[in-house]
Amino acid sequence: QTVVNDLKATLAVGESFIITDSIVPRIFTEAEVSVSQLVSLPKNLLKVYGRVQTERMMLTRFHLHRRDENTFHVYQDYGKNLKLRLTLKLRSYIPIVAFNARWGTATAETKFFPISMSQKNINVGTLKALRQSLFSLNHSALEEQIKPHKVENKIKEKANTFQFFVFKQNKIGSLQNMVLTHAQGGKQKEIYRRYDAVTSGIDTEGYAQETINYIMKSILNSDLSLSEVMTLNPGFTVGGKAKNKVFTSEYDGERLSLSYQRILNGWKVSSKKINGLLNVINKEAGKKIFDPITVANTDSILLYQISFNYTLTQEGTQKLLVTTDAQLKAALQKFSYRPAGAQVEQMVSGFSRDLKKIAGELREVDPSNGMKNLHSFLKNFQDNVTVKGLENLVGSENISYQGRIEGFRQGDENGDSAIFSNVYGGLPIPLQTPPTQQVMNNWGILEGELLSNWMMERAI
Repeated sequence: QTVVNDLKATLAVGESFIITDSIVPRIFTEAEVSVSQLVSLPKNLLKVYGRVQTERMMLTRFHLHRRDENTFHVYQDYGKNLKLRLTLKLRSYIPIVAFNARWGTATAETKFFPISMSQKNINVGTLKALRQSLFSLNHSALEEQIKPHKVENKIKEKANTFQFFVFKQNKIGSLQNMVLTHAQGGKQKEIYRRYDAVTSGIDTEGYAQETINYIMKSILNSDLSLSEVMTLNPGFTVGGKAKNKVFTSEYDGERLSLSYQRILNGWKVSSKKINGLLNVINKEAGKKIFDPITVANTDSILLYQISFNYTLTQEGTQKLLVTTDAQLKAALQKFSYRPAGAQVEQMVSGFSRDLKKIAGELREVDPSNGMKNLHSFLKNFQDNVTVKGLENLVGSENISYQGRIEGFRQGDENGDSAIFSNVYGGLPIPLQTPPTQQVMNNWGILEGELLSNWMMERAI
């Protein structure tokens, strides 16, 4: 009982203790050329910098997490990846333009040990094994007492970042082939998961750090520098803001589930600009998701995140894939928030061709290309047609969507609690749950561990 009490005193509910070991050998070549000097102008007037780098990371993690009052989780993670990076920069005393491309493949394995600390379930053998695992930061002793759940992940990633002064845009695409084994045995579950995200916004903090470091090194010839942290989402930086579009599809061999997130996030938004962000969501949704009265008493929102999410079932996707040209044309004319004008026929032809191609790819044994192209289609389609228009095509019984406002709302009495909009669409709740969420519900495993987020890039 003393051991149990010590563990509970050390970690509060929801807290984690993580130890990570990694080896990251790198090989790179870089060069910088003064273009201005070649034409007899000042050296720092115009410079071009390039770098090619390949790296191999080998990583292990030991993760102790307190799930609730009497439940602890132990995760043992192993990961390997191979990544290629290409960087190009244009500078004129200060950074002007930068482009960074990244390609990677990875494998990850997680062993998950749920441990009950309630008096009726705990035994001395388990406590001794847990103690030994904590001291050695290895799961071997624990695995002799408890059979773990197992997650195996094969990952392919492609991403790029474009920056122009303080403006930054990130595009991230990844494919995961997940094999899940329950502790009690049975048939393994295989899930294909496709993730595509576009993030754009203002990153003043990151640009200021890079500019100061460049000036100190190249102009002042100083060895001093500020510590730079690579932050993909500009909205997570001081004074930053970002707009995000995230598509995720999952296929478990039987059903395809698709979700979309439209997220506006940042450091702080004033009362004058809150309504503008809500109007962006309402316009793209095609209906009044958020009522401005909801934030009438809000002076500002710190660390804000205003989001709109929808879930689309396999039946909805199938109805979308057989959409006729006449239906596409009607959607562009009736539900468009960007008038297509004379280009309607051309757009209909392009959308129709894409849907036929995607339908064939999704019928293949490996549907990953179809999932990727479906995301690309929906992004382009939703750039022209509201979500209400999409609902009209797929049927309200096959889609569900909702909005949410998060952050610290100054001026509101309950300013730290989230605000949820109504739920729209007629999709039954059981069909709103994608395969990985079902696994999380059944196993109790953390999302980051199931999806191997510790090995991957995420927009938000």
